[in-house]
Amino acid sequence: MRTPLQSKTPTAIWYNDNSPRLRYNGTKPYYYCSGGYSHHGTGTTCQSISGPVLDDTVAEQAMKVLQPASLELSLRAVDNIEQERRELHQHWRQRLERAEYEIDRARRQYDAVEPENRLVARELERQWEASLLEKRKLDEQYDRFQSERPERLSTDQRAAVMSLASDIPALWKAASTSNADRQRLIRHLVDHVMVEVQGESEVVDCTIHWKGSYESQHELTRPVRSYKQMRDYDRMNALITELRNQRWKMEDIAEQLNKEGWRTTRLGRHTPYSVRQFIFRFEQDNQRSPLEIDEWWMHDLARELSVPWGTINGWRRKGWLVTRQVKGLRKLCWIAWADAEELDRLKRLRDYQSGNKPYPAELTTPNPKVSNEN
Repeated sequence: MRTPLQSKTPTAIWYNDNSPRLRYNGTKPYYYCSGGYSHHGTGTTCQSISGPVLDDTVAEQAMKVLQPASLELSLRAVDNIEQERRELHQHWRQRLERAEYEIDRARRQYDAVEPENRLVARELERQWEASLLEKRKLDEQYDRFQSERPERLSTDQRAAVMSLASDIPALWKAASTSNADRQRLIRHLVDHVMVEVQGESEVVDCTIHWKGSYESQHELTRPVRSYKQMRDYDRMNALITELRNQRWKMEDIAEQLNKEGWRTTRLGRHTPYSVRQFIFRFEQDNQRSPLEIDEWWMHDLARELSVPWGTINGWRRKGWLVTRQVKGLRKLCWIAWADAEELDRLKRLRDYQSGNKPYPAELTTPNPKVSNEN
């Protein structure tokens, strides 16, 4: 299913006005399609993708689109600054010309007065001296202005302006650039974004529909819940199995995985712990600790019910689940039993809004485990 994604929060890019929504897993946003709810009544999410994964890709491509315009923007910025300075210098020259005119006018008036008219002569002489003083002040101010802001930019100043104007990614990331500014920029460039997850894998096909009917294709990698969802799970498993058969240490296996570009389900680097987890899950899937009918690993039950693993573990501690322990790779692990009727009870327990009231007993009391023997 191909889905146009959007966000209505100021923390992420808003792509268009269609149906997909934004949720938060803790503090991490992710986009999801709700078509299963609204169109098919399945009660499941069609597909989802980490918010930062998609946002960062669109932003990165937008920066590339703007690169050809960066040189023109830089030159225009330099021209605009120099044009502004030329206008300021012209204003100063007009003030100085006006001051020269006032001095010449005061001198001519003084020269034209009759000598015997001493009072008028003294006043005109005072005005002439005031004009000379004002001209000297303007000359000093203009000299300072010229030293601070010459009419033409220096080589270093031109380079600084061009560097700032051309470094669009830095402006995008700058603290002075608000999320609203980023959203407006993207809206001017992008019409909408379409994504399609390849099955349940970590690989996402992304099509950016730009303004002007141009399209660009991209392949993203999203976080997933289990290694079995990953497209190259079998190859990764074969490599880890081969290295284990050669008696490699866990830290050496992790280093080799990182060197070859393999990533964890959360797109992080491998560690000895993540390798052990991978091996543990593989051994579980190969029934080193077999599940009986209607039994679930705790993580799988959490995914089935769309609740955090901690919620399921909390129910176990309170006795709200039928569980048993098995020996795992490093410790004892819990297996939960839940048939169709029990799953229905757990879903009603999940959806119950208790507030400050206690949970009803019919929601917290496990059904007896049904024997599988005939």
